Amino acid sequence: AAVLRVHTDYSDKSGPLRIKTLAENGSYTGVQLSQDEKEEILSREFCIVNVWRNIKESEPVQSKPLAVLEPSTLDKGDFITYEMQYAERKGENYALHFNPGHRWYHYPLMEKDECLVFKTWESRTDRPRYCFHTAFDALTQPPDAPPRSSIEVRTVAIMPKKQAA
Repeated sequence: AAVLRVHTDYSDKSGPLRIKTLAENGSYTGVQLSQDEKEEILSREFCIVNVWRNIKESEPVQSKPLAVLEPSTLDKGDFITYEMQYAERKGENYALHFNPGHRWYHYPLMEKDECLVFKTWESRTDRPRYCFHTAFDALTQPPDAPPRSSIEVRTVAIMPKKQAA
């Protein structure tokens, strides 16, 4: 279902914890890492990436499109931390207070062969680290617009090892 709440999927606490959990417990694919592989992954910088797309054939997204926030317009003072309860774990996420300085972008009428790729959390602190996003009711949305049908996949990008200085 479309999430009509501004969020970024992970917080500074839950992003690293999610990577640790995936490394230690395996992924949904059933792949198990050796102890050396786990330590190697956990010693590196990483980011969590979201790939979002429409899945309806011959029908663009007309209802509740996805919007993303320009990271340079973020103010950390606007962050709201909240907890999410799952059967097997607790998660933590960020929402945002309204700020008239925020600049939002959306991609109207996305087709099935288009996707939006964005970083939801980044461990490196020398660059933008969050991409807040939300579904929204567009003013241009037809009253009889079909429900949105979309899918998202989250993946992790492990950065190369830092070279010794």
